[in-house]
Amino acid sequence: MKRIFVGFFFLLVFFMYSCSDDVATVKGTVEASYLKGVNVCLQGTDTCKKTDENGQFEFKYMVLPAHLQLKLGNTILAEITVNKKDTRITPKVLAGDNETLASYIGAFLHNAAGCDMSADTCDLSNIDNITIKDADNKTEVLTKQIETLLKAGQSDIECSVDDTDNKTAEIKTTKEDADKYDKFNPEMTGKAQLPMAGFSFGGEFSTLTYDKNNKKLTYTFENDNITQTLQNSYKNVIFKDSDNETNNLYFLSYGLDVFQNGDSDFIFALQNTTDNITVDNKTYNYIEPDGTIGKISLYSDKTWKSTIINSDGEAEESGNWELYNNQYIEVPGYGKVYMQPGPKRSSFIISSVGYGLEAKEITADDIVGTYYYFTTDVAENPVICYGKAQITKTGDSAKLSYNDAWCSDGSSDSGSYDLELNPTIDDIKFSGTIKLKDMNAYMLVNPDTGVSVLTANEDGDHTVLVGTSKPIQ
Repeated sequence: MKRIFVGFFFLLVFFMYSCSDDVATVKGTVEASYLKGVNVCLQGTDTCKKTDENGQFEFKYMVLPAHLQLKLGNTILAEITVNKKDTRITPKVLAGDNETLASYIGAFLHNAAGCDMSADTCDLSNIDNITIKDADNKTEVLTKQIETLLKAGQSDIECSVDDTDNKTAEIKTTKEDADKYDKFNPEMTGKAQLPMAGFSFGGEFSTLTYDKNNKKLTYTFENDNITQTLQNSYKNVIFKDSDNETNNLYFLSYGLDVFQNGDSDFIFALQNTTDNITVDNKTYNYIEPDGTIGKISLYSDKTWKSTIINSDGEAEESGNWELYNNQYIEVPGYGKVYMQPGPKRSSFIISSVGYGLEAKEITADDIVGTYYYFTTDVAENPVICYGKAQITKTGDSAKLSYNDAWCSDGSSDSGSYDLELNPTIDDIKFSGTIKLKDMNAYMLVNPDTGVSVLTANEDGDHTVLVGTSKPIQ
C-alpha cells in the first residue's frame, strides 16, 4: 500500500506540472563572448547547471516561465525570467536594451575572466566571489550594482575577484574598456550605430553607417554622401528604401553588408571593428565570383605570397603590399584589401568582390544553422534573389538546403547540395573552405560572425551569395 501511495503521489505531481504549466527541456547560452563556467540556477533551489566552453546550458523537465539566477562562483550576476525553450542571454538582455550598461557588463565579464575584449571564449570557472567597490547595496545582483554606479556618474567600476585558489585580483573596468567591448561586440550590446567599410564594384573605398534605431543608412558611393531611410523587407536581413522609389536592396548583418542599387553596381562591406589595419602573418583562403580559389599569406614585413587556382590553371605569386591611409592595403595583382580582425578567424574583402577567411580547419558543428541570404549574378542585368538556407550535419560532413523567398525576375528556386569540408584541390589542402560537390562553387563560413559567402562559376555564369546566421535585431 505504501508503494502504491508513493507512486500515485509522484504521478499526481507530474500531472499537476504537465497540466498547469509548460514543461520543457530548456536550452540556452550565456554570452558576452561565449562564457564558460557560469552557474545557471533555478531560483530558490539548489538546481544549477554550469555553462560549457560554448556558453551552453540545459535543463530537462523545467516549468516555463522559469526564474533563473546567473552566478559567478557564489556571487549572483543577474536574475532573469525565461519564457521559451531556447534562450540566449547576452549583456543586451541583462541590461534591458541599455547599450551603455550592456557595454560595461560585457567588458566587466571579460576583465573578470582575464580576457581581451575581442576574445571568443572567456572562462569564469575559477571565480569564487566578486565584490564591487563603492556599491551602496552589495546585496543587489552585480548588474544592478553596476547600473547604480553608472547612474551616479561613475565611469570606472572597480572590484575584487576571489578565485578558488584563495587568490584575489583587483579589477577595474573603464569607459575605454566598455567602448572597446562595444566596438568588437555590437551584437552583444545592441549597438545602435553600426560602422562598415568596403569597396564598390568599381574598386572605390566606401564607408557606411547603419543607425539601427532610426533605420537610416549613410554611405559614400562614387564620391557622393547619401543618407537613406530603410524598411525591413525580409527577416531583418534584407532592406529596401522606405519611399519605394528605387530598386535598391540592402543586405545588412552583424558581419557583412551589401548594397545593391538595382543595376550592376553594389558595395561589398565588412563591419568595421578596428581603427587600425594590422597584418599579423596569417594565411587566408579566398574566393572570387569567376571561380577563382586561392590561398594568400600576408606578412607584417609588407610581403605576401599566394597560390591561385582558376580556369587558367594554378599559379604562384609573391610581392609587396602597401598600406593606404590606414584604411586598406593594396596587393599588386589582387587589388585593394579591407581587413577585419576576429577572435578566432580574421577575414577580408577584395575590391574585385572576393572574400577571404583565415585558413583554419572547419567542422560541420561549426556551420550548422539557419542562414538568410542574398544572391546576385555578376552581370549587366543581374537577377537578384533572397531567401532562407539551412546547413545540417550529415555524419562528419554537411548539407546545404535553400529556398528562394523572392527573385527580381519573378522566378524562385529551391534545392540542396552536399558539402565537402576542407577539400583538397589540385593537391592543395584548403582548410576552412567548403566545396559544393559536383559544382564549380566554393563557400567560406565564419562561425564567429555568422557570415557565409559563396561564389559559383557555372558555364560562364558568375554568382555571388552572401548569408548570415545573425540578423540585426
